[in-house]
Amino acid sequence: MNWKKLYHLFWLIPAYLLFLGIQQTAVYFGVQQTYKNGHSLVAKVDYYHLNNLQAQTNGVVILSFKTPEGKQIKQKMTLPIQMGEEIQDYTNIPIRYMESSFEPIVMIPTYSFQKNMTLIDIGIIVISLFITVGIAVYIEKYFVKRQKLHKPDHLTLEITDN
Repeated sequence: MNWKKLYHLFWLIPAYLLFLGIQQTAVYFGVQQTYKNGHSLVAKVDYYHLNNLQAQTNGVVILSFKTPEGKQIKQKMTLPIQMGEEIQDYTNIPIRYMESSFEPIVMIPTYSFQKNMTLIDIGIIVISLFITVGIAVYIEKYFVKRQKLHKPDHLTLEITDN
C-alpha cells in the first residue's frame, strides 16, 4: 500500500475523536439536564455485580422503576468501579428520570462523580484531538515536500532530421 494512501487513513483517528467529543459533550449536558429537570424517583436494584478483571474493573446494575405516567422501566447500566462502589449498599436508589434527555437516568448518589468523569473525558479527548491533528498536519507537509523534491523533470524531446 502506498504511504500516501495510508496517510489518508490516519485522518480517521481525529474524526473518531471528534465524534467521541461530541458524544461526551451530549452526555455531560444530558446528565445536567436530567438532574435539574428530571422527575425524582426511587429505583429498585434488581441486580448488582462488580466485575473484577485484571486491568479492567466495572460494575453492572439493573434498575427498575415506575415513571410518573405509570410506565414500568427496567434499565441495565454499566458503571465504572468508583460509581459501582458508591451504590453497592443500596437496595433502592434515588434517581432522576427524564425520558427526552440524552442521558435519561441519573443516579443521585453518583451524580457529581459522573459529571466530573465526563468533564475529564472531554478534556482528554480535546488534548488527543489537538495532538493527532498536529501530527496529521506535519505528515501532510512532509508528503507535500517529498512530492516536490522527487517530482520528475519534464523531458522535452526534439526530433531533428538531418
